[in-house]
Parts: sequence; C-alpha cells; structure tokens
Amino acid sequence: MSQPTRIRSAHLTRRFSAAFCLLLLASGASAFDAGAQADKVDEYIEAEMLKQHVPGLSLAVVQGGKVVKSKGYGLANMELKVPATPTTVYQIQSITKSFVACGIMLLVEDGKLGLDDKITKYLSGLPQAWSEVTVRQMIAHTSGIPSFVQDQGSGTAIIAFAQKTDSSEQIITWAAARPLKFAPGEGRKYSSTGYHLLGMIMEKVSGKPWGQFLHDRIFAPLGMSNTRVFSHFDIIPNRASGYNHFGDVPVNGLTFTPAIMESAAGGLVSTVEDMAKWEIALEAGTILKPSTLAQMAVPIKLKNDSTVKENDGTRHGLGWDLPTWQGHRVMVHGGDQVTGFTAIFSRFIDDKVAVIILTNLMPLDIGALTKGVAGFYIPAL
Repeated sequence: MSQPTRIRSAHLTRRFSAAFCLLLLASGASAFDAGAQADKVDEYIEAEMLKQHVPGLSLAVVQGGKVVKSKGYGLANMELKVPATPTTVYQIQSITKSFVACGIMLLVEDGKLGLDDKITKYLSGLPQAWSEVTVRQMIAHTSGIPSFVQDQGSGTAIIAFAQKTDSSEQIITWAAARPLKFAPGEGRKYSSTGYHLLGMIMEKVSGKPWGQFLHDRIFAPLGMSNTRVFSHFDIIPNRASGYNHFGDVPVNGLTFTPAIMESAAGGLVSTVEDMAKWEIALEAGTILKPSTLAQMAVPIKLKNDSTVKENDGTRHGLGWDLPTWQGHRVMVHGGDQVTGFTAIFSRFIDDKVAVIILTNLMPLDIGALTKGVAGFYIPAL
C-alpha cells in the first residue's frame, strides 16, 4: 500500500539504545560483505542506511538488459541477525499494482477484455454509481472509487480497518457505502480499491486466482521463483521481517488480516533478483509486447482532454507513475506500509537503467535513495 501512514503506536514508546542498533546494523552489513571490495555504491547505501536507520536493504541495478549490481546490506531479521541478500524476500506492497496492470494488459492482448469495457461487464452486485467506471479508469486511478486504504481518514483508521477486515466482500462493501470522489474520468485519486477490483476482474476473465494468473503468465516463464502472493501461514524461505521506525529505534511492523495482505492492491512478495528478471523481460518485450508497454507509458488524460500532472511535474500512465528526473524520463512504482516495508522499482527509460530497492523499514525516503544510486550509473544525474 503506497501512501506513508504516520502512525505512532503505544508500543513505539519503548526506549532502547540507539547506539546499539546502529552498531548492529553496521556489524550486519560488514559481516555480509566480508572479503568483498566495497565500491562507491556500497559506501553510499551503507551511509544512507545508517542515516535513515534501515535494518536491511537489497539492491539490484539493471543496465542495458544486464544485471550490473545485485547485493544485500544489513539485516533481514534483526533479532536473529540474518543478513539481507539478493534473494531476501520482501513485501513489495503497491509495486503489486504494476504487475496487476500488466496482467490486465496481457488479457487485453489475448482479446479477452477491453480497456474501455465497463467493470459491470465482469463483476455483479456493484453499486449503481460505479456503472460507468471502465477498466482503464481503474488502472489509471481515475474511477473516483474510494480507496479502502488512503480514504480511511486517518492512520489509526487505516490500521483498525486492516486488522479487522476478514473478507474481500468487506473491502467492496466499505467502498460501495461511500460516494465517488468524482465522476468517473473527471479526476484522479489513488485508489487501492480499484486494484482490488482489477484482481477480481482478472480472476473472472482468466478463471484463476489473480496470483495464479500472474504466476502462470509472468513469474513462472521468467523463473521468478520467489515472487508470489503473501501468506501469513506458508513457510516462505528467506522472508525478511518488517520494521517501523517512528520512534527512537526500529520496532516490529504491524500485522494485518489475510484479506488485506493478499489483496491485488498490494499483496505480492519478491526479491531484487526476481525483479531484475522482470526488468530484463520488460526491456526485451519477452512477456508484454513493446507496443503494450509503450501504451502504459502514455500520460493519462481526463474526459476534458487535460493531462493529469502533479505539482512536481509527475504524470501518470497505466499502472506506472511517470516523473522526469533532471530531464530523464522514468517509469516508477513504489510501495510502503506499516507492516514494515518500503520498496521501489524505477525504470529510467531513455537510459536503459533500472534501479530496484527493497527494504524492511517504513518510513523511508526511498525516492532520494533511488536517485542517489542512479547517479552512479547515469552520469548526467
């Protein structure tokens, strides 16, 4: 789930030695890197981790279709002192939405649905107010459907909802009981509910659970063996523990119900090693046709033909944000949540460089971290 929720829970008031935690981080990183020659990227990452109190981080950089950097830093689990590696499994939160958008586009390529189809063609029992919403509008966050995460009203309310909701139907019921934020196609507001519904449409059209469809069409063909839908109950090798840092030191991240954690709005876990395979496939057109990916990178427009643009100049495509950093075009999606994870997948389109950073900390200025890493591979940055 993507917007930072500035929560201070009562248990965050516990006081530990900040110096001890910093020492733990440093010792974990150095133990893992023993015998390896640290380069400038390593020095930068390790300095930022100390500054931002990041327990563990995994990084992959893909340049020209090849992995040029793949490494773990710090600790995947602080209590057991388990080092982070390129195969550490993290919650990738709302980066899930980019995969879901690509899954929908695969069904479009298959001729099984249309972007401008009404969602009521595939889903029944929806409120009348949603009858004009299209598949395209949900991918682009222009549907107006309230978000079961971002529109709860407060961080406390987000947590309360996420810890008691035990079914997909409750998510839809919550959103259906509230008015649209605007008429479909007449505005843009991030909606996790829209992607939850896209997962339901994927299941209806394909006849498979949304995660199984993505596995069959994307993960398995690319050998992304560590990418899957989150599960509280399954044993997932190399899974990282999540941490929040709203107080003096990191503490364990919160837990939410399976209905929330397994939603198509943010339910995938992955590794930087797997995400690098995805980047190589996107660049090569292995899974999605190049024309389809190009279509997803076209800035969206509203019904009045105006292009959606944020104050910082960022525009939005289908399943991707489209900022420009120092004149360099980027396709990017990030995600974070108080389960204790922050992640980002950034594609510098013209430079053919991708930076993938997965961490087990929230909150974290991961955008600045990405720019810093990219600067080592794109001199103009």
